[in-house]
Amino acid sequence: MLIGIDGSTFDLLSPWIEAGKLPVFERILETGSHGVLTSTIPAQTCPALPSLYTGKNPGNTGLFGFVKAGGGISSSFDVEAKPVWQLLSEKGLKSGIFNLRTTYPARPLEGMMFASIQNPKVQPHYAYPKEAKVRLEEFITTWAEARKIHSICLQGKREGVERLLEVTRGRYQLAKRLLQEENFDFLLLWIENTDAVQHTCWRYPELMLSFFQGLEEVLSDLLESYPNENILICSDHGFGGYRTKDFYINNWLKKKGFIKTEGGRLFPGLISWGYTVADKLFNRVFRGVPAIVARAVIRWLLHQFRRLLGLALYLKGRKPQRAEAEREAVRQVLFRRRPFVPGADWKGSVAYANNSWGVYVNREVVPPAEYLQTVERIIQELKSLRDWEGKPVIKDAWEKGEIYSGKYLDQIPDIVILGSDEYFIRTRPSTNILSKTVTPLQVASHRTAREGLFMAVGPDIKEAYKIESANIEDITPTVLHLLGLEIPEDIDGKVLKEIFREGSDPAVREVKFSKPAEYELEEARISKEEEAAMKGMLKGLGYFDEETG
Repeated sequence: MLIGIDGSTFDLLSPWIEAGKLPVFERILETGSHGVLTSTIPAQTCPALPSLYTGKNPGNTGLFGFVKAGGGISSSFDVEAKPVWQLLSEKGLKSGIFNLRTTYPARPLEGMMFASIQNPKVQPHYAYPKEAKVRLEEFITTWAEARKIHSICLQGKREGVERLLEVTRGRYQLAKRLLQEENFDFLLLWIENTDAVQHTCWRYPELMLSFFQGLEEVLSDLLESYPNENILICSDHGFGGYRTKDFYINNWLKKKGFIKTEGGRLFPGLISWGYTVADKLFNRVFRGVPAIVARAVIRWLLHQFRRLLGLALYLKGRKPQRAEAEREAVRQVLFRRRPFVPGADWKGSVAYANNSWGVYVNREVVPPAEYLQTVERIIQELKSLRDWEGKPVIKDAWEKGEIYSGKYLDQIPDIVILGSDEYFIRTRPSTNILSKTVTPLQVASHRTAREGLFMAVGPDIKEAYKIESANIEDITPTVLHLLGLEIPEDIDGKVLKEIFREGSDPAVREVKFSKPAEYELEEARISKEEEAAMKGMLKGLGYFDEETG
């Protein structure tokens, strides 16, 4: 049995547990195993969940965010690996998979699935089998209802938290009833409202505490109802705070000499100045407007400005910089595109950033013999960067091979960055390198919070044991081993065998492996209406803004 508590972290829970405010969590720690579960980079639901339920890192699943390289929204068709329930289905085992994001549309399996949705009118493929729709409708909270609840939570009202708890309890009771009726061999219930309450109530710790205290009713019933079951509890990532500062990384790369310029300073300087003034001007115009709306309008206006700039460059006889997709044998999951940097001389530039979590090294300029030296130099410069308060701008940075592996490694930025929780990492032009964010998001963020949560309890689990070095890819092989199955050789994760009680069957039994699971990516795609519904939800929670900002 696997229970997900989205976005939960010991960083938040441990002080409450130590203060005796969360006795059920404390009981789980005392009677079971626990530890930090290291998530993906970026640390968000997608790519984290696909890595959790396939046992593969994003370099093999092909997913690095909700927004794909072509601008569309990721769906279950885009996960390039077999999920754990499909591996179980092939062995005749029956699964119940409920409320798990990134699984829409629901795909065939031995058992039953409710793919997390919030707009059933335009997302009709949320149930498998189709006949189970009537039994699964109680899982649905529409986007209109969710948005209303989130709005109440943002105001610091307990009413919103109580509503989130009501939804959580209802979904748990439904999953429990379905487990009894269907006798699943494996149950996965994802509780997403732990994520929602932290997004919306981060400035109200007493409200977050009240939610987790209410969640303990669910966990207590779980422990009492299934004392003979091995229960894994985990999150997909941790949680951070509010993003209030901007780091314009390409401007920093330019100052450090990694991006070279040509044609003088006047014209590029005017363009960067225009972007900076536009940000400040629009902030005055949109003062009092919700940050999500203001930022969406600002993005649109800056896009129009860039289009006009492209025309101006064309009339001056210079070609505007364009993002070109590389043509490779494998599909494009990340475009190795060059960002818009006014006056950039790409024939002489060493590195650039086109997203918020990585830097590409220009292989056309940097000789192979100097590659690692260049990467290390940029990493050390990033790690030493401090802002006006003396705080680090970057938590950490790595050469990509230290974090990722797999078939898409060539498309991944050469340097993987984990930014500070306070910072948006921007790739657009500016006169600044570091500055306060013009229109901060009203919701808290977790994009750089890799430290998720893992707990396990049951007859085969060690008591009061703290596990070290657990990764999100380890969940699937651990589930397979618990159920007595072989682990496909191409899975990146490992079995967390150290959590098993000495002498228990999963501790004694040798971990066995099988040939890689054959998988062929389908060409099917979700409709524009389905994609629009998913995009609306992501924008409301701030995900889309962070991925495109």
